Amino acid sequence: MMFGQQFSVMIYILLNPMLSFIYDAIDLEEQMNTKLYGFGTLKYEGLYSAERKNGTYTGTKVALYNEHKELSMYWIIDPNIPFALETYTGDDYSDNSTTITLWDYAFN
Repeated sequence: MMFGQQFSVMIYILLNPMLSFIYDAIDLEEQMNTKLYGFGTLKYEGLYSAERKNGTYTGTKVALYNEHKELSMYWIIDPNIPFALETYTGDDYSDNSTTITLWDYAFN
């Protein structure tokens, strides 16, 4: 599975250079909804906690809604961890959606 289609989709979601300006627009301190012309609106949806392999991680859910107000992507972000705790992409929870979850994190 690692070298199949699922792996390439995960790499595309994580490393897509088109999304870098969206990441730059996320401001966890101000948390104001932000309109991104051509992509939709970033909305901050509160804190989410998730039980993972070695404990509980808590982060802010930031969602991107398209121009039709349908969910396109969301991230659960902890500013102390350099990876999103959870990344979702798809069309409003359709069957073709993809969710990537950070299972464990340790700083060495």
